[in-house]
Amino acid sequence: MHALEVISVYLKNFMLIADKNRHELAEISINSILENTYGIIKEELEKERVQVQWFLARDLAFVELEPLNLIQAFFNIFSYSLVNFTKHKSEPRLIYIKTAQEKDKIAIYYLDNSCGLEPEIINRLADPFLGSETPSEAGLELIMAMHLIENCSGSLSVLPEAELGGMSLKITLPAIIPFLETI
Repeated sequence: MHALEVISVYLKNFMLIADKNRHELAEISINSILENTYGIIKEELEKERVQVQWFLARDLAFVELEPLNLIQAFFNIFSYSLVNFTKHKSEPRLIYIKTAQEKDKIAIYYLDNSCGLEPEIINRLADPFLGSETPSEAGLELIMAMHLIENCSGSLSVLPEAELGGMSLKITLPAIIPFLETI
């Protein structure tokens, strides 16, 4: 059954990426996007003994954006953690993902206990034009993730000192809040 689930996730994501009509805005569940993106990289994370713990809020408002942008952004974030875990042999290897509704925004908290963010990457996330040196390949992935999230009218911010001693990010996206008529 496990192999069928893996194939199913790969096929869903392949169809999503291959469908040219999906490059339009769509109302989607952020939890679904996170779970589908995890399905793409799950095998690699398991191979490196990375455990992902999910704290997904129920009944979140939908977001309206291009799904492929967000899938790529979250894939880049997962990949950044994976690269850091393979560089630094910390154990246990943990990623925590939490979603929450915060007024008219959806918040995604992403924490890991890898080696964290290099100061150069934190500076680049704050100001992409800062400095003349090119960040590491993994750093570029994270910077690209930030730009993809910004293209979805969202933001990516680095939270102060991660509780786990690694990387701690907060991603916010505008929620679709239904207009309620007053009588």
